Amino acid sequence: MFIPPKRRRRIMRAHHLRQQGHTLRQIAEKLNVSVATVRADLKLAQTHWATIAAASADDLLLESLHLLQIRLTLAIKRDYVADNASRLTPVDYLRARDAQETQLNHLAREIRRTAHDVHRRAAQRPDQPDLFDEEPQELAETITESTKIEPPNSTISSPEQEIVQS
Repeated sequence: MFIPPKRRRRIMRAHHLRQQGHTLRQIAEKLNVSVATVRADLKLAQTHWATIAAASADDLLLESLHLLQIRLTLAIKRDYVADNASRLTPVDYLRARDAQETQLNHLAREIRRTAHDVHRRAAQRPDQPDLFDEEPQELAETITESTKIEPPNSTISSPEQEIVQS
C-alpha cells in the first residue's frame, strides 16, 4: 500500500504523540487535523506499521544523503585554505590542506556508505526499485575531480626547506 510522504510523516507524528500519552483531541489540535483523521491515521499505522516504518527509514536515509552532499558541496566551494594561502606559512598551508583533505575524504566516505545503504534497502524492497538511481561510482568520480590540491604560491617546496632557510 502506497502512503504519501506527507501523510506518513503525520502518521509517525501522531503515533509519537499517542505514545507520549496525548489524547486524540490533543493530537488533532497539535497536527491541525480532525479527530477522525487522527483516528484513521493511528488505525492505518496499526495495520501497515511495517510499510510505514520502512518507508520512513528510506526517507531518513535519502534526507541524510542529501544533507551530506550539500555539506560536501559547501566544503568544496568554501575553500578557506586557498583563499588564505598568501597569509599562511608553507608549513601551516600544508597542515591546513591536509586537514581540509581529511574532512573532504570523511564526507565522501559517509556519502558512499549512505548511498550503499540506500541501494541495499532498495534491493531489499522490490516495491521501490527506483528509490535512488545515482550510481556510487559517479559520486566517487565527482569527489576526486573536485578535491585536486593546488600547490601554494611559494618557492619553498617542503617544510624542511623552510627550517633550513630560517
